[in-house]
Amino acid sequence: KQTDVYALALVMWEVCTRCKIDDELVQSYQHPFFDVTRDNPNLETMKKVVVVEKHRPTLMQSWYSHKGLRLVSEMMLESWDEDPEARLTAANIVSRLDIMLQETQSKEKLTDEVENSSQ
Repeated sequence: KQTDVYALALVMWEVCTRCKIDDELVQSYQHPFFDVTRDNPNLETMKKVVVVEKHRPTLMQSWYSHKGLRLVSEMMLESWDEDPEARLTAANIVSRLDIMLQETQSKEKLTDEVENSSQ
């Protein structure tokens, strides 16, 4: 279970790297450990980087200026905890994502109401 959460956080990292924030250019695709491995690393290299050296993918500084990406970044960090038992559970992640979705929908509804009342 904890390995699945770790892997889910890797997928979230890949999605976040493809998000555009304001006028920032979306970078070309890079794998999660691009800064510490070569392209297409083999299994032994990944074991060394992740298990032995305890590397985690680098989070972009700009993600912390965007509320949604900041919250996802926090989930990623908690999902990559060195201690598998300390990692978020899948239920925790679903709950947090659900809260983010509800907040977004509430803001959209409020924006629509304000726009409609001004017409």
